[in-house]
Amino acid sequence: MSVEDRTRSEEYEGVLEKLFTLSTAYKRFLGINEESLRKLRAQRDKILSRMEEVVFKVLDSLLANDEALEIIKRTGLTKERASQLFKYSYTLFLEGGYDKEHVQKLFRIGLAHARVRVPERLMILTAGAFLREALRSLGKVDVSKDVFPVLSDCIFWNLCLMKATSFLGD
Repeated sequence: MSVEDRTRSEEYEGVLEKLFTLSTAYKRFLGINEESLRKLRAQRDKILSRMEEVVFKVLDSLLANDEALEIIKRTGLTKERASQLFKYSYTLFLEGGYDKEHVQKLFRIGLAHARVRVPERLMILTAGAFLREALRSLGKVDVSKDVFPVLSDCIFWNLCLMKATSFLGD
């Protein structure tokens, strides 16, 4: 391994460690713990049963936004690929370990957003659309109401870590 590669690897590990430290603070702030994640995962199948509807509506919101359309056009992102990525994100909210591996996945997602210059406001609006549609769709199935705030917290935890990626790399 060259000196340059070793330096990049050390920088990468340093950023991941900072993100993991932030993730722990964010979990504490939002009240995400093993008990709340257990409640969320107990409802996993019911929540995922509505994933197509949630993703479709979030994608509709994104495609109605001129700024998002410009980014999609510039990057060549197809509707099908965007749908796949949204499904991955939605599943990650529910199945992620909220651990170092999860942080690493969010780091990569955050880097992808930074690389194509997705503005913070669009990331926040998309998370808001996910939250809105998830809550709407869950109102149509028999899920425990105590899952709603946990899902909200998890969506925002994921967003905060994706966003943190952009300023930790500086």
